[in-house]
Amino acid sequence: MKQIPHLTYAEQFALDEWLTYYPEDMPYADILTLLREADWSDEAISVWEVVERYPLSQVAEFIENTRIHFDRVVGSAFHE
Repeated sequence: MKQIPHLTYAEQFALDEWLTYYPEDMPYADILTLLREADWSDEAISVWEVVERYPLSQVAEFIENTRIHFDRVVGSAFHE
């Protein structure tokens, strides 16, 4: 995995698990904020087709839960 400098490994892993595309220069928190906004309509972020019918706020929760799990399981191995 090519490391995006401003994202932790856990953040990048979580985003990559649930999103097909996101701007690599956008902070993790900003991506989640966009997904959680009810009137969100930004083509700069694309969710994985398996979850495209889910509310975007739920996808944001999937992402955050994945980040937390990654940190718990392997985060310390990357010395973040």
